[in-house]
Amino acid sequence: QLVAENEELSFALNKSEQQRKVVTEKYQSELERGNELSGEVEDLSAAKEQLERKEQQLASKVNAASVVMTNKVSINGIKVKGSGKQVDKANANKVDLFEVCFTTTKNYAAAPGSEEFFIRILNPEGETMAVESMGSGMTKNLANGEDMRYTMKTELDYNQDNQQKCVEWTPPTDVRTGRY
Repeated sequence: QLVAENEELSFALNKSEQQRKVVTEKYQSELERGNELSGEVEDLSAAKEQLERKEQQLASKVNAASVVMTNKVSINGIKVKGSGKQVDKANANKVDLFEVCFTTTKNYAAAPGSEEFFIRILNPEGETMAVESMGSGMTKNLANGEDMRYTMKTELDYNQDNQQKCVEWTPPTDVRTGRY
């Protein structure tokens, strides 16, 4: 009877050993597959990051290409007479407000519609004249990514063509002599 039990246990042990080998092989196979998948995930992640960087570069180029440029920019000092009539003045001490005029350039890469234009009036020392309570603020300079102060901003319904726009800005204090 012991011999029969030994043979039965030996048979069970062999069967158990074979099952262990099968399970070990499956485990090794799945482990290798997991490692392969991990490598594929890393490759896909790297490819995704590369595509995101390229997308950012392209978006930056599109953004830069769609900027509406201006030309023929002029600034005039204006004196407001008692009657309300506005007269151009060259003397700083007689200026009540500045009139800034510009012409947009054609840009078919820019979508038609409302465009914001940031205007900087520089005093004779080269500083931007700015008063936050009068619409001044900060914007990002697309050329170098730095923050840039502006005097005022205005909107224009841009139609991808040359358009002229004039805006007025009243300095809060007396204007110093010099070139603006």
